[in-house]
Amino acid sequence: MSPEPQRKLSVVQTPQEEKKPAEKRRSKWLLIAAILVVVLGLGGGAAWYLIGARATKNNDTLVEAGTPKSLTLDSFTVNLAEPGYRRYLRVTVTLEYTGKDLEKEIAGKDYRVRDAIINVLRSKTVADINNQDRTLELRQELVEAINLVLVNSQVKNIYFRDFIIQ
Repeated sequence: MSPEPQRKLSVVQTPQEEKKPAEKRRSKWLLIAAILVVVLGLGGGAAWYLIGARATKNNDTLVEAGTPKSLTLDSFTVNLAEPGYRRYLRVTVTLEYTGKDLEKEIAGKDYRVRDAIINVLRSKTVADINNQDRTLELRQELVEAINLVLVNSQVKNIYFRDFIIQ
């Protein structure tokens, strides 16, 4: 008998054994990508929540502070300080304000607001109120007089609905 040649046994890797290191690398990258997506999602969500909450608060403040409201008072008829003449002024005033509680405050101090307006108007002569520039000065003077009476609110501007000198 002849000796049989010795065969070297070699280990042949099966396709499954070759895929294991590649799968490990791929699963590591998938795990890293998944963690990255979760972290970015949480960070983006937190930023959106915080910025959105701040923007909403700022918008509410802007709407409250920036949206003018108006309140029209009853007409005023006063004698002007015209020496030797009986001159009258009849005005209807609309107050512009931006706060919330002006109507409530004026309702409680109506007599004081009306008195402040009447005192300013009665101190004027026809020459004091007869042209555009002086009417603007009168508006500013009325705003200041009314705001001295008010504690919690402020009038921003005054508009004349009627302005009749007789």
